[in-house]
Amino acid sequence: MKDESSIRLRINDYLRKRRKKLTRLKGDIAETPQLMHLATLRPVNLIAISERVIQIKSEEVDWLEIIERTIKALASNEMWHEEAANIFVATLRAINSFDIELAIDFGYRYIEDVPDERAKKSMVNMLLHKGRKDEAVEILQSSQNAHWSIQKRLELMNTNQETASYESQYLNLIGRNNLEVDFRQAVLIYGDVNMNIIDGSSVWLASTAEVFTGMGVDVHVLLKSDITSGREYLLENLMENQEVRFIEPSQFGIRDSELTPKQAVELVEILDGIQGGYLSIILRGFELCTLAAGAKSLWKRVWAYLTDYYSIDSKHGRMLKPDADILIQDFSFVFERFLVQTEQMKDNLIQDFGIKEEMLTLFPPVIPDIPRRSEIRSPDGKDVFRIGYCGKIAPMWGVEELINASRKAIDDGYKVEVHIIGDKIHRNTISHPHFNDRMQRLLRRYPHVIWHGAQTRDAAIELMSTMDLAWCYRSPELETQTLELSTKLLENMSIGLPIILTRNEINENLLGSDYPLFIDRVEDIDKMMVSIIEGDDTSSINLDELASRAKGHSLDKVRTDVIGPLLASRDTLLDADVKRIVINGHDLKFIGEFESDLKRRGHIVRRDNWDWGQPMDEQKSRSLLRWAEIIHSEWGLANSVWYSNNVRDNQHHTIRVHLQEIGERANNFPSQINLRGVAEIIFVAENVRKVALDMFGWSEAATTVIPNFVDVGRHAGEKFECARKTVAIVGIVPQRKRVDRALDLLKLLRKEDSEWRLVIKGRLPRDIPFMHGPTREEELDYYDDEFKRIEEDPYLAEAVHFEGYSTTIASWYRNIGYILSPSDFESFHYSVADGVSSGAVPVIWPWEGADEIYPESWIVTDTTDAAQRILAHSRRNDTEETEEVNRAHISENFDCAVVFSRLRKSLALEELS
Repeated sequence: MKDESSIRLRINDYLRKRRKKLTRLKGDIAETPQLMHLATLRPVNLIAISERVIQIKSEEVDWLEIIERTIKALASNEMWHEEAANIFVATLRAINSFDIELAIDFGYRYIEDVPDERAKKSMVNMLLHKGRKDEAVEILQSSQNAHWSIQKRLELMNTNQETASYESQYLNLIGRNNLEVDFRQAVLIYGDVNMNIIDGSSVWLASTAEVFTGMGVDVHVLLKSDITSGREYLLENLMENQEVRFIEPSQFGIRDSELTPKQAVELVEILDGIQGGYLSIILRGFELCTLAAGAKSLWKRVWAYLTDYYSIDSKHGRMLKPDADILIQDFSFVFERFLVQTEQMKDNLIQDFGIKEEMLTLFPPVIPDIPRRSEIRSPDGKDVFRIGYCGKIAPMWGVEELINASRKAIDDGYKVEVHIIGDKIHRNTISHPHFNDRMQRLLRRYPHVIWHGAQTRDAAIELMSTMDLAWCYRSPELETQTLELSTKLLENMSIGLPIILTRNEINENLLGSDYPLFIDRVEDIDKMMVSIIEGDDTSSINLDELASRAKGHSLDKVRTDVIGPLLASRDTLLDADVKRIVINGHDLKFIGEFESDLKRRGHIVRRDNWDWGQPMDEQKSRSLLRWAEIIHSEWGLANSVWYSNNVRDNQHHTIRVHLQEIGERANNFPSQINLRGVAEIIFVAENVRKVALDMFGWSEAATTVIPNFVDVGRHAGEKFECARKTVAIVGIVPQRKRVDRALDLLKLLRKEDSEWRLVIKGRLPRDIPFMHGPTREEELDYYDDEFKRIEEDPYLAEAVHFEGYSTTIASWYRNIGYILSPSDFESFHYSVADGVSSGAVPVIWPWEGADEIYPESWIVTDTTDAAQRILAHSRRNDTEETEEVNRAHISENFDCAVVFSRLRKSLALEELS
C-alpha cells in the first residue's frame, strides 16, 4: 500500500511538471535542476530546499546570483509563481541561519515581486530581532487580510492609546499609506451577533459571508466581539479565504467588550470612509438599523436584514417593537433594500408597513453542500434510538420538552439517547426566572442526555448524521407566529433525517401539509415519540425528496439566484469615469447623502475628518492628498486653508461655505485660503455669498450658489391629529435661533386657544460642550431666563415639550403642524425644508436672505403676524392644495436629485449644460 502511494505521488509530481512545462528546464532555471525539482514537489519541503541552497553556497562562488536568476525567471511566468515563492522563502530562511542582515536585504529585493505570506512572516521576525520595528510593521500592513498579521500588529501597537479615536487606532493598525491604494470592491457585513456562541444568528452571519465569496468582490465582516481563541467554530474555513476579512473591535482599541449598536454604526462609517465606499452594507438587527438610518454617509447603500422587529410571547403572540411601524417605513427612504428570509415576512412588510415590493429581496437561509447520508437506520425496538438537537436552548425552543418526552419513553421500556449540540442557554428572565438553572441541571442530570456543547458547523452536521431523528419541535405559540425559517431544519433535511417539528404555514410549504411528523399540540409529543421509535410514522417519509427540497437553499443556488442578480443590478448605477475623491471637514452631516450617492455611482470617496480649527491627523490628510484626483472641502475653515495651500495643479478642489465662516469666531480662516488652489467656492445661500465677497475681497466669477439638499420623499406621511395645534422649533442653540420668539408665539396662540403646544427638538444648551466656554456665560444666562419663564408663565407651563436629539426625525414630523424659523439669521435652515416636505406649514421670521430661498408667503413680519397667520390657517379646511404647492417648491429647488446634479458638475464629474 505504501509503495502504491509513493508511485502515485511520483506520477502526480511528473504530471504537475509537465502541466507547468518544467519537465525540460531551459535558460536560467536550468542552472539549478535539483532546486527546481524540490520546488515543484507537493507537499513542498522547505527544509529540503533550504538545505540544497546551503549546498549550492558551498559549491558555487556566485551562488546567490545563480539562485536569484532562477527566482527572477520563475517570477516572470505566472504559471511558475508557486515555485518562485518556494525557492524565495527557503533561500530567505537559509541565509538567515548564517547572516541575518544579508537575509533582510535579500528579502527586500523580492518581497514585492514574489509576494508570499511565509516570506513576510520570516521578514517580520528578522526585522524585530534586529530592533527594526517600524519596518516590520510596514510589512505587516501589506498583509491586510491575514489573521496572523493583524494579531501581530495588535501585539506591537502601543497599548497606551486608549484615548485615541477609533479611526486613529485602526489606521495605526493598517497603515496610513494604505489610503493611497485603490482597494478591490467590497461589501461589508455586520450582525448584532456574538460569533463565540453558536445559534441561528451566528450561523446566518457565517453563511452570509460565505455566500458573497466567489462573486468578484471582497467580503469585510465587522464582528461584534473579538473571537475567543479556540471558539472559531463557524469561521475556521472563512479565515483562510483571501476574499474575506474579519475586523474585530480590538482593532479599534475596543477590548474585552461587545460593540453596542451605536459603536457598530460608528465603526461601519469609519470603515466605509477608509474603503472609499462599500458596494453594499448588510446589517442585521432592528436597533442597529434604526441608528444606521440616521447615518447619512450610508444613504441608500444599506441592505437591512430584519427579523427582530417583532417579538413573540405565549400570552400576546407576535408584537411589534416600539415604533417599528413608523421606523420601518422610514427605513424604506434611506436604505437600498430589505433582505427577507421568507415569503411570509415579505408579505408582512408589504401589507402591514407599505414597503414597495421592488425593495424586498428574498434571501433565504443558506446551507453548505451537505452530503446525503447513505445508510438509514431502521428502528426495531432493540437498538438505542438516537435523537439529535442542534441550536440554542431557550424557553420556547422545545429542548425541555425533548428531555421530558425521552424520559417517559425510557420509563416505557424504550432505549433512547438524546444528543444536544449548542452552548447558548437562555438567561433567567422575569417571565422565566429559573430557566437557565433548570436547564443546566437537566443537561447534566440524566445519563441518556449527552450534551456536546458548542461544535463547528461541520462537526455538528457530522454528528447529526448519526442520529435516527432530528428534533426541530418548537412551541406552537412561537411557530404559529414566527415569520422565520429554521436553518437547522434545512440542514437536517439535507442530511436525510426524519424530523419532528411543529406545524405552521412556513413548514408546510417546505415539507408538504401531509408530512407525518408534524406536531399540532404539545400534548401530542409523547405519543408521537413512541410512534416514531417504533417506526410507525417514518416509513412513509421520502427522505430523498426532503433532501432535494433543501438544495434550493444551497450556497451555489443562493449565489446564482440572489446574490448574482443583486450585484449585477448595481452596475446600472455606475458612472463610466470613476474618480478618486476626498471629502474633508469638521462636520460632514450636511454632505453625507451626496457622499454616499457618489459611492453608489462607483466613485471612490474617502473621508478626511478635521477638527474645527486644525487637522485631526495630518499624516492621513497628506496620504489622501497624494491619492486624490478631486477634493471637496466642506466648510471654509482650517481644512480648506490646508488643502488650498497643498493641492497640486492637476487636482480639482472645491470648497463649500455655509454660514459659520462669515461669523466673528471663524472669519479668520477664509482670508487664508489660497484661491490659486481652488477651482470653485460654493455657497449654500446668496446672502452668505454677498457678505463673503465683501468681507474677503473674492471675485464673484470663482463662486457659485448651490443650496443645501433635502431628501424630500423621506418626510412624506400622514399627519397625526395632534399636529393640528402643534408648532415646533428644531435646534435652539446658539442664541441667534431665538427660542424666546417661539415662546412669545406660543403665548399668543394659547391666549386664543389653550390646546396649542410647542415642541422644542434637539440638544439643550448645557448638554453641548462648546456652550461651557468662557465667552458663553451671557448666552447660558439667556437660556436660563427663558427656561425659568417656561416654568413660571401660566400660558407656557406644561405647554412646552422638550424632545432630545435623535438620529432620524422623519417620522417625528408627523406630529408637527407648523415649523418655525424665528432666527436672527440663517444660511438655509434645514428644518424649514424638512418640515414643509412633511406637510407642515412654514413660519419664517424675516432673517436676511430668507426671501431669496423661500417664497415670500412663508415669511412673517413679526411674532404677532406669525400668530395671526397660524390661527387663520388652523381654522381653514382647504389647506391641502397649499401644502402641495409648498412641497413642490422644496422638491423643485432642493430635492437631492436636483442639487446632486449641480454638485457633480461643480466637482467636474458632469459636463456643464
